[in-house]
Amino acid sequence: MKTRTMIATGAAVLAVGASMGAAQLGKIKNAAEQTRDEVERTIEKVERAAERAADAPVYGVDGSHSTVLFKIQHAGTSNFYGRFDDIDGEWSFDPATPESGSFNFEISTVKINTGNRKRDTHLKSADFFNAKQYPKASFKSTSISKGEEGKFQMDGELTLLDETRPITAELEFLGTGNFNGPIAAFEARFTISRSAFGMTGFEGGLGDDVTVTVAVEGKQK
Repeated sequence: MKTRTMIATGAAVLAVGASMGAAQLGKIKNAAEQTRDEVERTIEKVERAAERAADAPVYGVDGSHSTVLFKIQHAGTSNFYGRFDDIDGEWSFDPATPESGSFNFEISTVKINTGNRKRDTHLKSADFFNAKQYPKASFKSTSISKGEEGKFQMDGELTLLDETRPITAELEFLGTGNFNGPIAAFEARFTISRSAFGMTGFEGGLGDDVTVTVAVEGKQK
């Protein structure tokens, strides 16, 4: 009798174990199927984004209708403004699918303009932009997403004084039109710490934060 009881108990344990094993295998199978479905959906999204990016028009900067402004605090009191007079590059953007957009620009640090020739010369020196050694600043977007109030958030990398740092800009798409051919326009605004790029001169006299506004009109290529 004892032997029969032990055999019956063992069989019951094996049955429970088999049942638990089957349930666990079922869970693993379901998880694998869900993962496969998620991977397939991700691949489809990437493929659709690539198709939209390929279909979206590309615009080149119209330098005569584009402006790059900067603002910095002076003497802890007022805001001082200047601009760069030479911007080049191209972009592709559809507000319906912002994730497929791309922006790529270069700004000449040699073409700085503050309305004062002596000050412009100083800003181009090694104290600030060191334009002789680093005549270009550049920006390349890495991702774009929908923001608030109809605007967009654009992440990218800014290279200045041979230092590359990530930045986030607020992007406002201004629309499309026609001026001797198809055109489009946007404005982007961001703030950087000049000391993060190695521009540390005149601390106290000048603030560290620099707010930049990029207003661009471009012609379709």
